[in-house]
This record gives sequence, C-alpha cells and structure tokens, in this order.
Amino acid sequence: MSLTKYHMIILLLPLHVLADGNFVGKSLICSTDSFPVKGGFEFISSDKVIRYNILFSKKYNEEILDERMHCYLEIGKEVAFSESINLQCDDYNTFLDIQSLTYKMPMEDFTYEANCSFYADNLKNFLQQKLFENRKK
Repeated sequence: MSLTKYHMIILLLPLHVLADGNFVGKSLICSTDSFPVKGGFEFISSDKVIRYNILFSKKYNEEILDERMHCYLEIGKEVAFSESINLQCDDYNTFLDIQSLTYKMPMEDFTYEANCSFYADNLKNFLQQKLFENRKK
C-alpha cells in the first residue's frame, strides 16, 4: 500500500517540474463581462504571484486596488492559486486555464470567471492609472 503512494508521488512530480517557470516574470491583465479592467496577476517567482483586484471600498466610497501575495502551482494545463500566502500555501482554491487564460473562482452557487491576457508593461501602474481615470469621471 505504501508503495502505491510513492508511485503516485513519482508520477505527479514530473508534471509539476515540466510546468514550472512558464509564468515567471510575466503579467496577466483580466476583465469580466461587467468590467473591462478588473485586475490581474504578476508572477514574481516560480511559486509566488501578486494578485491585483479592483474593488469598491465602502470605507472610502470609491474603487481601490487590492494587492495580495499568493502562492501558485502550475499543474498540467492549469495554474492553481492559494487563498493566501499566510496560510502556508496549502489552500489552492482558484484556477487559471493555461490555454484559454480563463481565471475561475468557484463560489457556493456559481463560478466567478475572468478572461485574462498577457500584459507586457507595468501592470500595477496601468491598474492605478485606470483607477485614477475612473475617479475623474
């Protein structure tokens, strides 16, 4: 029985190793049907990513740029994101399809989806500029 467990680990490791590094140094910008610019991801290492999300703050009564560090794993044709880096990278609950670049966040009653694309410039600066433009309207 323990031999089967080791076979599973050996079979899964090559998939992870082959996929690692595809996103390092790259950024994705994401949109939804309701928001042409909703946020994005900046992959800063082989297992850490900054997720940017434009959210409405009731406290400030305006949109803000939420910036959070997460862990991620590239597994086969998906990228799995941890809920938070503070949770020791063990609760992977949102996913990105590598081929379509569709980001999915399963919720209780539905799945939130965003369409992403690669972004070559400074993502954080672009998102802050969009917030500034939205505030002037």
